[in-house]
Amino acid sequence: MKRFWVLMVSVLLITSCKSLSTSAVLSTPNKAHSQLTLLDESYLIDFKNEVDINRALKNGLTRSQVLARGGMNYLINGEYDKAQDAFNTALSFDIDNGLLHFLNAATYHQLYINGESDKFQLAEVGYKVASVKESILIGPSALQLGRLYLDAKRYNDAEVHLEHAIREGNNTSEVIYDYVRATALNGSWSKSRSAMNHLTKRKWDNPLLIKAKAIYSASFLDREQAKKYAEAYASTDAPKEDVNYLNFR
Repeated sequence: MKRFWVLMVSVLLITSCKSLSTSAVLSTPNKAHSQLTLLDESYLIDFKNEVDINRALKNGLTRSQVLARGGMNYLINGEYDKAQDAFNTALSFDIDNGLLHFLNAATYHQLYINGESDKFQLAEVGYKVASVKESILIGPSALQLGRLYLDAKRYNDAEVHLEHAIREGNNTSEVIYDYVRATALNGSWSKSRSAMNHLTKRKWDNPLLIKAKAIYSASFLDREQAKKYAEAYASTDAPKEDVNYLNFR
């Protein structure tokens, strides 16, 4: 979930001044300052707080901008149905807003993860529309599509879209690890191994990389290496059940 919010913040930082409002912060029209203060509580709107709404309207935000900020507040708090309502209503006023389509897709994605299988296609279409409406969202949308396909066990599609996201500059270690998973699960072992090597060169110390190496070694019947990595993984703070599952594999 942490990576999801990191992405959301990144998307808001690169699109806010163009897509949500002429000034990203309610208190100042200064563009440089606005991008630095998007994380302030003033960026979000609590629909339960009439002061928040009145302040937003007084500062010239449109209905869609108010709804977008309120929807983001719901999204962060895990109130996905309310977030969906807010974003859909905002889109009825601003149908060409790529960021709104992206946030709406992200909400459907979370609902899908939480068991609402009928939300998959809505998330998929939303990310695709976002990338068409706003070119700056091509990379983030490709990344989220890749993760959506991973969640849906559509590993070939996940590989293709994560590769696209990386080409677009979304190349954090967490994204490359997602690519490791997608390529391995899709049987593209050489790509998976290459991505693991890249993370090793970066000295990424996340236990998930050790786990991936253990699975890779076991898949190629290198029992000695698989055992070494499994023992190394067990020495981390990984959940006990995860360690047991890896040893069982």
